[in-house]
Amino acid sequence: MKKANKLNESKLRQIISETVKKVIKEGHFDSNVYDEFSEIREMIGDDNLISELYNWMDADSIEGFIEHIKRNYEI
Repeated sequence: MKKANKLNESKLRQIISETVKKVIKEGHFDSNVYDEFSEIREMIGDDNLISELYNWMDADSIEGFIEHIKRNYEI
Protein backbone atom coordinates (compact mmCIF):
# COMPACT_ATOMS: atom_id res chain seq x y z
CA MET A 1 0.00 0.00 0.00
CA LYS A 2 1.30 3.44 -0.90
CA LYS A 3 2.19 5.63 2.08
CA ALA A 4 0.40 8.98 2.15
CA ASN A 5 2.70 11.96 2.52
CA LYS A 6 1.56 15.13 4.22
CA LEU A 7 2.43 18.27 2.35
CA ASN A 8 2.73 21.47 4.33
CA GLU A 9 2.96 24.95 2.84
CA SER A 10 6.70 25.18 3.44
CA LYS A 11 7.40 21.92 1.60
CA LEU A 12 5.09 22.91 -1.26
CA ARG A 13 6.88 26.25 -1.63
CA GLN A 14 10.24 24.44 -1.66
CA ILE A 15 9.02 21.99 -4.32
CA ILE A 16 7.59 24.81 -6.44
CA SER A 17 10.79 26.83 -6.11
CA GLU A 18 12.98 23.89 -7.15
CA THR A 19 10.67 23.02 -10.02
CA VAL A 20 10.48 26.58 -11.30
CA LYS A 21 14.28 26.79 -11.27
CA LYS A 22 14.52 23.49 -13.15
CA VAL A 23 11.88 24.41 -15.73
CA ILE A 24 13.39 27.80 -16.41
CA LYS A 25 16.90 26.40 -16.64
CA GLU A 26 15.87 23.55 -18.96
CA GLY A 27 13.04 25.27 -20.79
CA HIS A 28 14.93 28.23 -22.20
CA PHE A 29 17.92 28.23 -24.45
CA ASP A 30 18.19 31.96 -23.98
CA SER A 31 20.46 32.45 -21.00
CA ASN A 32 19.36 36.10 -20.80
CA VAL A 33 15.85 34.98 -19.81
CA TYR A 34 17.22 32.67 -17.14
CA ASP A 35 19.58 35.37 -15.87
CA GLU A 36 16.79 37.95 -15.71
CA PHE A 37 14.49 35.52 -13.91
CA SER A 38 17.25 34.68 -11.44
CA GLU A 39 17.94 38.37 -10.83
CA ILE A 40 14.26 39.05 -10.12
CA ARG A 41 14.16 36.01 -7.84
CA GLU A 42 17.11 37.33 -5.87
CA MET A 43 15.56 40.80 -5.59
CA ILE A 44 12.05 39.78 -4.47
CA GLY A 45 12.73 36.37 -2.90
CA ASP A 46 11.36 32.91 -3.58
CA ASP A 47 8.12 33.35 -1.62
CA ASN A 48 7.17 36.54 -3.46
CA LEU A 49 8.13 35.06 -6.81
CA ILE A 50 5.99 31.98 -6.16
CA SER A 51 3.06 34.17 -5.10
CA GLU A 52 3.42 36.30 -8.24
CA LEU A 53 3.55 33.22 -10.48
CA TYR A 54 0.51 31.76 -8.73
CA ASN A 55 -1.46 34.98 -9.17
CA TRP A 56 -0.38 35.32 -12.81
CA MET A 57 -1.24 31.75 -13.85
CA ASP A 58 -4.78 30.75 -14.82
CA ALA A 59 -6.65 28.01 -12.94
CA ASP A 60 -5.93 25.33 -15.56
CA SER A 61 -2.19 26.09 -15.48
CA ILE A 62 -2.13 25.95 -11.69
CA GLU A 63 -3.99 22.62 -11.67
CA GLY A 64 -1.65 21.23 -14.31
CA PHE A 65 1.37 22.40 -12.37
CA ILE A 66 0.09 20.79 -9.16
CA GLU A 67 -0.50 17.50 -10.98
CA HIS A 68 3.00 17.75 -12.46
CA ILE A 69 4.48 18.22 -8.97
CA LYS A 70 2.47 15.34 -7.55
CA ARG A 71 3.68 13.01 -10.29
CA ASN A 72 7.32 14.05 -10.14
CA TYR A 73 7.53 13.97 -6.34
CA GLU A 74 5.14 11.02 -5.83
CA ILE A 75 2.88 13.04 -3.56
